[in-house]
Amino acid sequence: MIRIWLAGFALALLVAAPIAAAALGNPYLLSLATRAGILAIATVSLQLVVGFGGLVSLGHAAFLGIGAYAIPACAMAGLTDAAASAPAALVAGGGFALATGWFALRTRGVTFLMITLGLRTNGVFRRPVTGHVRRQRRHIDRSA
Repeated sequence: MIRIWLAGFALALLVAAPIAAAALGNPYLLSLATRAGILAIATVSLQLVVGFGGLVSLGHAAFLGIGAYAIPACAMAGLTDAAASAPAALVAGGGFALATGWFALRTRGVTFLMITLGLRTNGVFRRPVTGHVRRQRRHIDRSA
């Protein structure tokens, strides 16, 4: 019973933190609280897959990333309202999860690991709709 109360308190704190930071007018605290909420969502998704499902996944964050790419894609299309772009992100991430989960959940063990890794790699290294090209980091010699 105490775990339920702690989980409810943590959820209320995660919801209230960005609102309080915005009310204080501190952009740093708002950014920090928002990132903490996003990372909490990613952590809960990993807990659901590994803890309750018993599956070790190497690509569970691809769905979060695809949803994150949907927001700037909506902004580039002229849809800047958060009430419209947030459901678009949910549909994009959920649609990719539905399409790829059909294949991935029919496997077990090392095969599941390799399929999730391949799906993650396919989702990350493809050219997104925003036109962003992933750049390789180059070593810059600063000694000269």
